[in-house]
Amino acid sequence: MKILEYEPEQIPFLLNQYIKDKKNVFVFPTDVAASSWADWCVMHPMQSGVKAVALESFLTWDKFKENFMQDKGGQKTAIPALLRKLFVTSILRRNEEQPFFKKIIAPQFAADSSAFSDWLNRILPSLRQWHVLYSQYLVQNNVAKDEDTENQDYLFLYNSYNTFLEENNLFEPAWTASELKNQNYNFILLYPEILEDYADYTNSFLRSDSVTVIRMPKTEKLSPFVYRFPDSRTEMRRICLYIRKLVEQKKADWTEIALNVPDLRTFRPYLERELENYCIPFVVRAGVDLACNCAGSIFSEICDCYSEDFSFDSVRTLLLNEYVPWKKTGQVQDGEKLSSNFEALRENLIREGSRLRCICSYEESENSGKIDVWQKALRAVPQDELELRFYEQLKKDIKTICEASSFENVRTAWFVFKQHFLEESKFSAEADMLLSRCIACLNEMIQIEKDFILPKNIVIESPFRFFLNEIKQKTYTPQSGKTGISVFPYRLSACAYFKYQFVIDSSQKNLNTVYRTLDFLSNEKRAALKLTDENENVSNYFIRLYAKNTPEGFVPFSYSEENFAGYAIPHNFLRLYSNSSDSNGSEQFPLQNLDKDDFILGEKDWFLEGCGEKPMYFTQAQKNGFLTWCRRNEKASVVSEPKELNKKISYAVIEKRNPDVKDGAKMKITQSDLKNFFPCGRKWIFSNVLRLQDDSLETSLLSYTDMGKITHKVLECFMRDYTGKKLPCLLNGERFADEERIKTELENYVTKTITEDPEMDFYCRPLSMLSLRSQIQTITTLLQDCLREICAQFGGFQIACTEKWLECDDPSGKWAYAGKLDCVMTGDDGRAVIIDYKSGEKVPNVKDCSITTDGELKDFQIPAYIVLWNGTNEKKVSTALFFSILDKKCKFIVNESKKTVEAYSDTLDAFRNYSREFYEKVSADTIEPVKLSQKDLYETCSDCNFNAICRKTFSVAGEKHD
Repeated sequence: MKILEYEPEQIPFLLNQYIKDKKNVFVFPTDVAASSWADWCVMHPMQSGVKAVALESFLTWDKFKENFMQDKGGQKTAIPALLRKLFVTSILRRNEEQPFFKKIIAPQFAADSSAFSDWLNRILPSLRQWHVLYSQYLVQNNVAKDEDTENQDYLFLYNSYNTFLEENNLFEPAWTASELKNQNYNFILLYPEILEDYADYTNSFLRSDSVTVIRMPKTEKLSPFVYRFPDSRTEMRRICLYIRKLVEQKKADWTEIALNVPDLRTFRPYLERELENYCIPFVVRAGVDLACNCAGSIFSEICDCYSEDFSFDSVRTLLLNEYVPWKKTGQVQDGEKLSSNFEALRENLIREGSRLRCICSYEESENSGKIDVWQKALRAVPQDELELRFYEQLKKDIKTICEASSFENVRTAWFVFKQHFLEESKFSAEADMLLSRCIACLNEMIQIEKDFILPKNIVIESPFRFFLNEIKQKTYTPQSGKTGISVFPYRLSACAYFKYQFVIDSSQKNLNTVYRTLDFLSNEKRAALKLTDENENVSNYFIRLYAKNTPEGFVPFSYSEENFAGYAIPHNFLRLYSNSSDSNGSEQFPLQNLDKDDFILGEKDWFLEGCGEKPMYFTQAQKNGFLTWCRRNEKASVVSEPKELNKKISYAVIEKRNPDVKDGAKMKITQSDLKNFFPCGRKWIFSNVLRLQDDSLETSLLSYTDMGKITHKVLECFMRDYTGKKLPCLLNGERFADEERIKTELENYVTKTITEDPEMDFYCRPLSMLSLRSQIQTITTLLQDCLREICAQFGGFQIACTEKWLECDDPSGKWAYAGKLDCVMTGDDGRAVIIDYKSGEKVPNVKDCSITTDGELKDFQIPAYIVLWNGTNEKKVSTALFFSILDKKCKFIVNESKKTVEAYSDTLDAFRNYSREFYEKVSADTIEPVKLSQKDLYETCSDCNFNAICRKTFSVAGEKHD
């Protein structure tokens, strides 16, 4: 073996020297490097000396090992990687049953031994090298019996694996020496020091004269520069602008540029967005995980459904998977076949699961076993019969897959699931290829099962989980017909030829690359075996390869001080590029001059009321966006209010509230109308007329309104019993005279409300009702405390009405008022007290319920209730208050001491003025969005539930605009 030292910049010279001899074969670290330099030779005949090349002369390291390196395994067969993993799974299952590992898997973690499968599978190929060094250690130190439990574990694992190989006539390739098969070629290995397993083959090359190794010189040249940016967003944006400038200046074509990303998994969505925004064609040369964010994710979702006992989240995620084509029509099987609309059933099942709060399965008692919340909830709703059958078929097929006893049964169960729920002919080409790769992997397992598992009676606890774990570790690189810049994971294209290679996020952490022999050993163990860590850090080699042949003035590396993982520093082999300073002496970040060519920044500045120059040209993306907007607004109406909306408004405030009046019905105004109409009429239309609600597929154990509805209902029932009667008084201001009776009554009302009231949102929601039943005593105690506080203030008062709907005409006769009062009680002197219960944390502020010096009224409840009661009863209101159930406190708005009804008359007049304005605008169809100052507009619209569809305000560069 010959070893030559050349700088990476001399690769063209090496190719020119060796390429003309047909016996010479170049071996590159990766396929990207091999193919790029083969293309370079053809595209640069003056420098390479040839006009065409034989592709067989440009090999990758893996192809070289496969075609020209022979393992000395004799008549034995190399163990398949899958079988090695199955061996690990088997031995870990034995350890779970009866722990024998003492150190590498502590006995207390034996029950979770399967979590160590990937780690043990990775170290098995290295155990022969460990065993050789360990044997030497025993001899050199005269150790007759090693008491070290960690060494004993490794020795046991080594012997068990070795026995398994012998019994099955197999060999581990990493345990055998390799030799060169064909000596008729001269192999030129370019920079193999960057390969992790190169050291395993150096002894084989030493005996061969047909191998020439090209290494980098030990003496390093001046370190490359690195750009520093403040954050990853700026870094990506400036690099995109730099790439555009290179192409616009004809310095390179798109295909001659490579962008390398160390943490591509994290950066990918952000980087793809930036490249698309700046109209840069690109191809990501990296595989996608077979079981993540693609059609293969359906296997993970099936497993999640089973392992989570068909929780709402897992079922929803599976049924909303759009990577696979679900059947639009099919058959729900339950004794008989029924044709059904599967598309509607899928959506209905999710919506019913959300409505019925099918969060997860549960146990009612220790010995009751798991109750499927889906089945129990759906069976209680007769209209959900088809959804129930659909769910039961889905559950049955999933359980068959996950409980399959063999890999072949997994495949059979998958095809049954696919036949029942997926449309075979509608798979996209990409989805079909991905699933085919998954099934090909499953077929390999089936073959190993037939050849080894069944004959040797090896038990695999869960074949489906083993299959899923395997495809999670595999990637698939789809073939793309697109062209553009190439986006690579870091290190893949280090040795390749590109005119311009960019490496972003070049932090110390990301660029540090260390290959350690037997890296599973601690430093203490490594020292005992005399292992050294010299020449194992190859970070600088990769950096030097990326920096090769760079044009003058080009800086390939960049990093950001604050990236997606936190704060970062550049790799210590790189030199920080000296940034310039502005006229004030403050430091500027590199490539800042490119901002003037940033059409996205230019467009933003132009929109900000002419802060920037008018854009000189528009990109295709901007043109497409504008044309799409035009197309969608071709038939836009300029009428202020559509006729259909006017009909709905009329129905909401007149016809619906006067069901028995055919002609001459008045507009009836509620406090809710005024609350939503002021300051924004559009909010009133959305909430009170159209009654829009969030279309959410989320669910929760309890709604934020559940507890309020329960407490309101219980107080209503209790107070109704005292209609025409006096409320009990407290003894010594602390307890009721009949404390136990009152507690019993409250408890009965709480129980009936939770278990028997069909008006409650949680009715027929098994899990919610189970949770609420466990809180009956707590709710009872809370309400008992509330009653004590109410009776401390109003003991001896008579209940006049509870939850009563009242209506009265305005003195003008043009409109009427309407509303429901929680509770009204009267004293011996005939004065009336209005109580409005508040169950939430936020109770209206006293100031908001009264008119301000500017004539503004923010909360209309108390004024509305006073007007309604006084307009329909002879006994007038003297006191009105909110009662906070959580705080168990009264908040008086009107009383007989500080704020009397007489003093409140200005507020009542303001209430009538607001009502008049509402009546006039609705009657005249002049409803408009809110018109406020910028500050008030932001505060009003940001808290509005409808701001996403209203679009009264919008944001440009973080600033609000009307």
